[in-house]
Amino acid sequence: MRTEWNLKCLYEDEKSWEKDYNFCEKMIQKLDLLKNEFIDNIKKFREFITLKISIIVLIEKLYCYSRRHLDIDSTLQEYSKL
Repeated sequence: MRTEWNLKCLYEDEKSWEKDYNFCEKMIQKLDLLKNEFIDNIKKFREFITLKISIIVLIEKLYCYSRRHLDIDSTLQEYSKL
């Protein structure tokens, strides 16, 4: 029996995935800039933690999309690169 995943609930297409991937990279860069300031005050701390959680959630979504494609067909090399 072959399992089919409905991945449209994650991303409509690879272009949408790519857009989130690029956005995630920018968020990680911003997080890196905040890493030395987040202990200065509660506002910066909250911003840092909120951003970090958002990044973690987005990374999980990005990973699940590519991983589920490989679960469907492990010969799809374009998804192993994601």
